[in-house]
Amino acid sequence: MTSESDSRKWWTWRLAVTLSVGALAFVCFTVAGFLCPGGGYNPFLQMLSALGRTEVRGVEYPLCHFWFMAGMFLSAASMGMLWSHLARNAHGWRRHVIGWGGAINAAGLCAIAFVPENVDVHIHNLGCYLAIAGGSAIIVATLRCRFAEIAWAVWFAVVVALFSIFLNVDAIPFSPFVTTAQKVLIFSFAAWAGWLAWKMERKAKDYDCELCWISAAHGAVHAAGR
Repeated sequence: MTSESDSRKWWTWRLAVTLSVGALAFVCFTVAGFLCPGGGYNPFLQMLSALGRTEVRGVEYPLCHFWFMAGMFLSAASMGMLWSHLARNAHGWRRHVIGWGGAINAAGLCAIAFVPENVDVHIHNLGCYLAIAGGSAIIVATLRCRFAEIAWAVWFAVVVALFSIFLNVDAIPFSPFVTTAQKVLIFSFAAWAGWLAWKMERKAKDYDCELCWISAAHGAVHAAGR
């Protein structure tokens, strides 16, 4: 029991590290926005990838480019650790889908960081598609017949559908519709990932509490037997 409890504590510590790395990524993106040349960054009028360009408003390799890269790598690390935790506690086909989906998602985030949109827009967009595809696979793999999971899935389906419509209908202005929908999708995914981490943390604590009760009961029985 002690070894299992220690394992759960290690798992809880790793989840805390995962969330901390994700918070650092958010800080990096925020700093990048403030350091964007030419009046700063407007999240409702520009795509997030604009912060990672190697040239922004005539400034080559601005500071926001490096902060954006750091944020993307930290995001990939945070998501990768979370998907690893999730896959280890999944079973059957869900374990494989979460494992591969997590790898694809992290690879897409790294591609976005390595290849800015003004360097090669096709590879950059491929990274975006990989990140979305990997994340979508994980959402499907974690879907169960529970209200919360179904509500999240429906919400993502609506957001992705609106994002696709805004992106592909020429009559709809790119800014602020596509740019705002992107932020809603990003924050929704981050919130969902945090919710998953909270669920796993709560599960670990409940398991430790259960071990305490079992250990106490075992001790009482042992003492009574004397």
